[in-house]
Amino acid sequence: MAIQDYVTFFTKLFIIASIFTSTIGELGSGVLGRVTIADISGIIALFAFFLLRKKVIIPKVIIAYFFFLFTIAIGLITSLNPSQTIVELMIHAFLGIIFIIIINSFASEAGFKELIMTFVLSALIASFIGIWDVMAPIFGVPQFIPRDPSLPAVAVSTFRNSGQAGAYILLFLSVLLPLKQSKLIDTFKNREKRLISITVILSIIFLLLTVKIAAYIGFAVGVCLFLIRSVYRVKGSYFIISLLIIVLMPMLINILGEINPSWADWYTYKIQSRIESTIEDSEGGEGGFLHENWTGAIRAFSDNLILGSGLGAFAGIYEKYEVHSTYLKVLGETGLFGVIGYAIFMTSIFALLLMANKNSSIYEEYICNLLPFFIGCAVSWSYTYHVRKREFWIALSIMYVALYLSRKIKYRIK
Repeated sequence: MAIQDYVTFFTKLFIIASIFTSTIGELGSGVLGRVTIADISGIIALFAFFLLRKKVIIPKVIIAYFFFLFTIAIGLITSLNPSQTIVELMIHAFLGIIFIIIINSFASEAGFKELIMTFVLSALIASFIGIWDVMAPIFGVPQFIPRDPSLPAVAVSTFRNSGQAGAYILLFLSVLLPLKQSKLIDTFKNREKRLISITVILSIIFLLLTVKIAAYIGFAVGVCLFLIRSVYRVKGSYFIISLLIIVLMPMLINILGEINPSWADWYTYKIQSRIESTIEDSEGGEGGFLHENWTGAIRAFSDNLILGSGLGAFAGIYEKYEVHSTYLKVLGETGLFGVIGYAIFMTSIFALLLMANKNSSIYEEYICNLLPFFIGCAVSWSYTYHVRKREFWIALSIMYVALYLSRKIKYRIK
């Protein structure tokens, strides 16, 4: 195979393997405690990519991102855990480079479809395993990934926890649902369109079974904003199905309750308890997880307004766990410098989405459709840290390749 073939193969393997989030080493034990199978594939793709001798596409958004990393790196001066901050910087830089590799590997019309279908395959595997493993105990059949029966019966699939599963599948739906509502979907083969449709439906079910409230909210916001923006243009039934599932969720639980009452009761309890534990403490006061996140991040920010506590240096010092919010994490761990860097990075992404003109090309129509869902994701990121997520960079690469092809068609760039 040519070097480019190796780059493409291992890049696709990185995308598919991104759903397997178990680390090679013991979790939290240095670098190996952060490396997954997907990362190994990405490292091989990276080395092969640097052997290529061709013009490299460097998007402006990645320049803004590396400026953000620069503002984080300055925080090493005051970091309360410099070694951990260095590890975080390495991970962030690696994902930025992978983003460049994905773009350069699939920056063609055929490549874009290949990229989409690779993402679809990873989400299909994750959704099917997740749904199967939740339903398996109910019907008395073996699970793909056996779990301790004492653990919560939520959809985890190939991920370490249901939170990772919910965040991943939310981004997948944010990429595929806009595609289903654009003319770009008509350029795919019929069997590809069927596979996308099946995967979207399974992914919606999988999302609900994760009991990830932040993902629920992000998905609902994205669907509602899209319907408000394009109420007269929506085609197909996917948004109606999505809204019906959200609205009729209690009824669905009741139906499952007839099959297995104890499971349905537990599922209802789990949603309620997650909301309560996030807002309230064990005694019903305002001391829940959100309160701990907020007060801890503000304390870290107050202690060092300019540079913060250092990326990754919050856990174990201010609170037991890391900040579960992109915005609070950036504020507390990177200070004002990091906030400015992150704001520039995210502004550059929104600028790309807003630049699209739905009348120019089928690719720009697709990008236009992405905006409401990206806003929904941004809402969910108030509870999760997205910049370190592999799926975030995969989804961003899909958006950028679509924009690149739109410009190539519009201006006949060769």
